[in-house]
Amino acid sequence: MNTMLYSELQDKRVKLKEKIPLKTPFGLFIEPTNWCNFKCIFCPRNCEDFSLYAGGFQHLQQELSLKIINDIKKFPDKIKTVRLYYTGEPLLYPDFCSLLKNIVQADITDRIEITTNGSLLTKEISKQILNIAQDYSGTIYLRFSIYSVEQKRHSFITKSNFSIDCIRNNISLFQHIRNKENIKNVITYAKMLNTFTRENEKFLSIYQKIVDETALEEPMNWSGFGDKNLLDSTYTHNQITQLSLLHMPKACSYPFDTMAIMSDGAVISCCVDWSRQTYIGDVKTESLRDIWNGEKLKELRKLHLLGLREKNKACKNCRRLPCHEEDDLNGISVSVLDKPNI
Repeated sequence: MNTMLYSELQDKRVKLKEKIPLKTPFGLFIEPTNWCNFKCIFCPRNCEDFSLYAGGFQHLQQELSLKIINDIKKFPDKIKTVRLYYTGEPLLYPDFCSLLKNIVQADITDRIEITTNGSLLTKEISKQILNIAQDYSGTIYLRFSIYSVEQKRHSFITKSNFSIDCIRNNISLFQHIRNKENIKNVITYAKMLNTFTRENEKFLSIYQKIVDETALEEPMNWSGFGDKNLLDSTYTHNQITQLSLLHMPKACSYPFDTMAIMSDGAVISCCVDWSRQTYIGDVKTESLRDIWNGEKLKELRKLHLLGLREKNKACKNCRRLPCHEEDDLNGISVSVLDKPNI
């Protein structure tokens, strides 16, 4: 098994413009739950109308999760990455380990990504995840979102009572069990948003000792829906201005290689579209393959290729991080959308 660090996956990317239209999406988000035990100040969950757009708060129904897995099997190719997270904390999902086991046994993806805040990663759950991994032919990437390594700031950002020591100890114990059991196909990755302060160094110093890889990520204002600026509470005007000047491609790659399934079955095209403005179908009543090849997604792709993404409310002010070079779709004609991909 050729297991790579999370950062090394970038080296294996293909040029998207040479592959579209894809018969099978490269990536698929499955949201186990949109409940969370943190209430981070820069998260869209803090918006008063979040529940309205999210269709209320709920866990993914087990019957629906089985249909999703069965639908994935019907794609011509194996999904490259299944990501078990979205707007909620996945380990709050009561059936999380069962969902993970079902995906592993179905052999529908080359790798699985789990992003968690680490607060609920008990010894028991750690052992279950690692036991499941031993039956998996691919790689599981366990990504930890660290919000601060200073208790006062952590409490301010997350609006929670969890201690930073508890989170660090949970992650350290997971790594210890993994190493003791000599499980090679689980890779750990801890990330924190760039604070533009010396806390960055403190984070790296602590977490480089207990995970496989660490990273500082640039802040991102989700899809920037409406007039909401989710970064105001954490970053200065100058910092936000610099982020807003980052180059944005004319055409986003997400409509061409990714889908996201929300916990109520709604399917959207974008992994940062919390307001569901890129809605393309409902897996409760449609197959994933039909949604992938459907008219709603085709129209969204057309908007992007024509340089008209501002016509979609979520895409209009989106300031997500710039796409990778391999995802650049500039210069691609809309005629590519008429090529058969089934």
